[in-house]
Amino acid sequence: MVTFDIEILEDELTTGIEDFTIKTEQYYMHFDPNIEIIAQTRFSGEHSEWIEDVVMPVACNKSYGKAKFFYIYWS
Repeated sequence: MVTFDIEILEDELTTGIEDFTIKTEQYYMHFDPNIEIIAQTRFSGEHSEWIEDVVMPVACNKSYGKAKFFYIYWS
């Protein structure tokens, strides 16, 4: 577990939510480039230098036809 910041991006689902800090697992992953990122985190490089300053989604929307899905990536 690590402590890291979550940056909230502007979206109708995030209205009124401020950036915050959390202590949990920070995920590095491949993700669909067609997602709409609505919250993200940046790796510090403290635990793995090779991912320093890498930005990863924490929450996103994805449209599929007329449907719209919401995903959140943490436990």
